[in-house]
Amino acid sequence: MALNREYTVTPFDGANFSVWNRRVKAIFSAKKLDSFLEKEADATNDTEVSKSKKAYAILLTLLDDKILSSLQKEDTAFKIWKALISTYEAKGAVNQILTRKRLATIRKSKETSMRQHIDEILKLVSDLRVSGAEVSDIDSIVYILMSLPKEYESVKVSLENQPNVNLTLEFVTQRLIDSEALMNDSKFVDKSSIKYPTDNATFAAKYKKLICNFCSKKGHTSKFCRLKNFQMFFLQQGRTLQA
Repeated sequence: MALNREYTVTPFDGANFSVWNRRVKAIFSAKKLDSFLEKEADATNDTEVSKSKKAYAILLTLLDDKILSSLQKEDTAFKIWKALISTYEAKGAVNQILTRKRLATIRKSKETSMRQHIDEILKLVSDLRVSGAEVSDIDSIVYILMSLPKEYESVKVSLENQPNVNLTLEFVTQRLIDSEALMNDSKFVDKSSIKYPTDNATFAAKYKKLICNFCSKKGHTSKFCRLKNFQMFFLQQGRTLQA
């Protein structure tokens, strides 16, 4: 079925009911026909009956053929609207539950970049909004922070202590992307990168056995731990922004 040309509304095909619902209500309100979505016309009132028929005709143009074919018995705008609400608002509620569950359990993997991970969360947030839920930017930030692995703990603490004026979705996104870049530039020292004095085998063997009591990695002590220094850097940045 073609678009409704007067308002350029794509006929409802079973997807994104809450968005379509909002548009239809706005159209019917503008035409002063919205009451016929909520009740039947008074059969003794010719004006109401005429307007009800008009509402019915308009609503038919806003439905895809496959949806319309499932509503053969509904012969008024009110009956069609009631059937759609009963079917698709229930589906929307189920979708909200499933999406919220996914948002509460999603975790960033090592194979996924921070940008990709945040985009995935924001896509789920968008799906949640489409299903009719209200999701603020603060909610989105909470979902993002909940999903981060433990190496981002100090960054999370820094962000959680930011004044509200600084805590925007854009700010958090950029801070986390910057954090990832810093981590990638400060890879932990591994055995292959350690340079040992060739004339002192004992020193080399002893150096290899060192274990950092901060990050638990081998080959260095906490004094020279890059992760520790990295986290201290971001904590200090957070204090500077609050000052």
